[in-house]
Amino acid sequence: MGSVYPTAQHEFAAEAISRFFSKIRIVNAVILSGSCARGDAVPDSCLDVIILVSEGVLSKEYANMDRLWIEFYDSEVFKALLQVGRYSHVDLEFIDGCFAPKPRDWTSGPDGFELEIGNTLVYSVPLWERGDRLKLLREMWLPYYGDELRRERLASVRMYCLNNLDHVPLYVDRGLHFQAFKRLYDAFREFLQELFISRRKPYSGVAYTL
Repeated sequence: MGSVYPTAQHEFAAEAISRFFSKIRIVNAVILSGSCARGDAVPDSCLDVIILVSEGVLSKEYANMDRLWIEFYDSEVFKALLQVGRYSHVDLEFIDGCFAPKPRDWTSGPDGFELEIGNTLVYSVPLWERGDRLKLLREMWLPYYGDELRRERLASVRMYCLNNLDHVPLYVDRGLHFQAFKRLYDAFREFLQELFISRRKPYSGVAYTL
């Protein structure tokens, strides 16, 4: 994949972010994701950027990193970006690369485990790197995670998917149509999640093109 920016303002903003975070010692990589990384962005698209930080420091340093970013985001380069499209803001997140399934319940919908791996390590473009942390993460998680974890994930996602489907007619019979739709919607998302896991295919939020 190679980055394709829809406007010069998107590109200038990405370069400014890379320069800014490259000066912060705990930052391992600046990663472009989303539609700009996939090459299908338009002027209305936001600029999705992931900041990979050293393992074990995010909880301690998050507040300071977020404060620095908020202050920097007031720069002219980002004000110019906001003028080119309806949603042309920067969507920036900090991660430490410690990917793990998160706890969920019966009605919370699918978790983002595979999505986080796909968006960060597959459907992305590194803009700047310090050391080999990003390379090591790709070697660890790609082309796909281990079979034991995959079997556990398949069983878990299938269980929640079937539970949601089982509840649809129960809610319809009670006239609770919005609850029925929510359960059906979550089941559909879990079906897609299960499909990608079963085929060992990295998952991405390709539905979100803006």
